[in-house]
Amino acid sequence: MPNQNQPKKNEATLVVAETLQKAMACHQAGDLANAEHGYRAILSTQPDSVDALHYLGLLEAQRERYVEAL
Repeated sequence: MPNQNQPKKNEATLVVAETLQKAMACHQAGDLANAEHGYRAILSTQPDSVDALHYLGLLEAQRERYVEAL
């Protein structure tokens, strides 16, 4: 019997990947507010997301918020 949760997990993974791509594009374009929003949206559902944590830390360092960056 197929796992009923598998499609939902794949959909969630796709949404996170798309959100990360959009946030990174905003970050690269200098739109730090929207980039931060995207990274935090990912972290609200996946608090251990290494990519979102990494890029949010870089963003905070760019803003010279070094304590938050850690």
